[in-house]
Order: sequence, then structure tokens, then C-alpha cells
Amino acid sequence: MSHRVEMKIKILDLELFKRVLKSNNSVKILGEGNHRLHSESCQGFGFQIQGWQKPCVIEADGTVSYDNYNGNWGNQKDLDTIVQRYTVEKTKMEARKKGYSIFEKIQKDGSVKLTIEVK
Repeated sequence: MSHRVEMKIKILDLELFKRVLKSNNSVKILGEGNHRLHSESCQGFGFQIQGWQKPCVIEADGTVSYDNYNGNWGNQKDLDTIVQRYTVEKTKMEARKKGYSIFEKIQKDGSVKLTIEVK
């Protein structure tokens, strides 16, 4: 059965998230509006991941809503990779604001190791 899913992470820096999306060639930005998931619509900033049948939407409170029909309408890993990139970029940005040095290393399993040097 298809149903709307909400991710636990909140996208609070929409401008940064848009930059992450623009750097990803497999994403089409739909912009602000009312976006049709499967059985309901969702208001917010929409984007379409290549290979996904329905868009993903960032709602006003930062919630990521989508309906991939338990992976049948889109690979969850695609969205997880985008959210991971956003999280890494947000962490790097905040660390730099505080004057910290930050180093990023992508692990063999696809995870990201960030090392923050506090001076």
C-alpha cells in the first residue's frame, strides 16, 4: 500500500539544500508549490529524483515528505544520499563559521567521515 513518508531530519537551510540539489545531475527542481504525491498533495519546495515516480517535498517546517511505495517507485538510497550531502555541507558550513578546520573523507561503504579541528 502506498503512503506518505516523512523523514526524521529537518531541512532548515533551504538555500543550502537547493545548492546541493543543483550539484546533483539526477535531480530536477520543481520549486515551490502544491505537489502531488500518490493519494494526497503536499505544499512546499518540490524536487524530482531521476527514476522516482513521485516528487519529494520540503514542507515549511523542514519536513521531507515523499511516497516511494516502499521502494517500488524510487530507490530510498537516492534520497538518503542527497540528505547525507546536505548534512555534510551544513556541518562544514557551521564549523567554518566558528573558525574550525574540517576535513571530509568518503568511506568505502559510502558513509562520510568528518574530522573537525577545534583550535
